[in-house]
Amino acid sequence: MKTIKILAILGLWSLSIMGCSEKIDPTSTPVTPTTPTISASSFFTDPIMKKANLISVSFASDQTLFAFGNDANKGYLFKSTDLGKTWSEVNFSASNPIMQSVSFKDEKVGILNGKNVLGTIDGGTTWTLISRPTDAQQTVYSKNQEGLVLMRLYDNFHSKKYTEVHSINTANLSHSSYVTLGGYINDVYFLKDKLGIFVGDLGAIDVMMTKSDGTYDYIDQIKPVNEDLLSVYLVSDKKAFVGGKNNTFLKTIDGGINWTIIKTGVIGNVAKLAFQNENLGYGIVIDGTKTLLYKIEEAGSKWTKITTPDTAVFNDLKINSQGKAIAVGKDGGVYLF
Repeated sequence: MKTIKILAILGLWSLSIMGCSEKIDPTSTPVTPTTPTISASSFFTDPIMKKANLISVSFASDQTLFAFGNDANKGYLFKSTDLGKTWSEVNFSASNPIMQSVSFKDEKVGILNGKNVLGTIDGGTTWTLISRPTDAQQTVYSKNQEGLVLMRLYDNFHSKKYTEVHSINTANLSHSSYVTLGGYINDVYFLKDKLGIFVGDLGAIDVMMTKSDGTYDYIDQIKPVNEDLLSVYLVSDKKAFVGGKNNTFLKTIDGGINWTIIKTGVIGNVAKLAFQNENLGYGIVIDGTKTLLYKIEEAGSKWTKITTPDTAVFNDLKINSQGKAIAVGKDGGVYLF
């Protein structure tokens, strides 16, 4: 992914980042996933949320969660104050309720992403338009994390693919500066004041770094693999995991300078990752028409399949600071673990 334009990223979650180069360890040995012995201790479909295909979930605190879902005509926002055990619908007004991602900084301030970007400062009751595409020919897919909005765009008029990463200032619900990158970025993770990593199509991994004078450098990294990369999660300012298509799973222990391929034995696309620390995390793996949940331990080398209903479809996964995790999906499905 070549840089088209770089502007400093500034926002409420002040972000500064470190840099990288690339190296692969070809000696990694395959690891056979543990026999699936973890049962779904708490899988259910909440009657309130059954009408929605839940596509995104966010921790506003260790106890409070927001989940967003759509049906064919509109979007729905739900809230839980007991770690996902019970839910209530938030009656909200929005100019474009069909969205793709929800992220809350706390129990009041949050962002909804889709064709437009919306912000709230009252827990989701009312929403303010933050930004919309300037080119009617653009198609937008987006997510957000740590106050960033990731927009994947395709300009039909110019036949170009590119990605914009915006910083949101929630003090006044505006977006400030942004980075524009060639190609599609599928995920981004920022550990505020430490490190930021972008992952994208055809194995691209990019890192932003802060120079001694406080300005930002962006490094377009050599691609460690050729597979499309779908997910990234930082567990410290040095350690991160990346998942991708066709069983791809990578790890860095030096802030993205070098990358090691971990051969997990898992079959499918590693679509979502969430970690409490290096030795405890979870992943969503898409294997054909199935979406599977895995527990990840031992620095990424041990994967244990979690038994869930065969018909369950999971779209998003999050974890809190206490190691409690939640996955959400089709027909209001919720899995707590």
